[in-house]
Amino acid sequence: MKRILVGDGDDAVLELLDFMLNKDGFVTRTIHDCQHFNEHISDFEPHILLLDDMLGGRKTTELCEPIWSSTTWRKIPVFLFANESTGSRKIDNITAYIKKPFDITELLKLLNDTLQK
Repeated sequence: MKRILVGDGDDAVLELLDFMLNKDGFVTRTIHDCQHFNEHISDFEPHILLLDDMLGGRKTTELCEPIWSSTTWRKIPVFLFANESTGSRKIDNITAYIKKPFDITELLKLLNDTLQK
């Protein structure tokens, strides 16, 4: 089973994603802040990171820098929830930007398509 680490500061979003991703056959771990972020990566070994653009007051792209520089983790696809403030700045290492509010059916298709590559 494919594992997705989901990070968002909104508990309702986390609950929805956790339910829908599990229903679609994914194993998930949800986090609502950046505390122990790297430990979650090494412990859970996700196949995809699905993250809000900010976690616990920190930019998610800053949290991902150690991942992108790691030979072990650099190939993990990173999907970033974007809002109006993230729309203009694009980061090369982000696999895809997902605009909120998002369509769960489209999101599931995007995640499944990415994992089949």
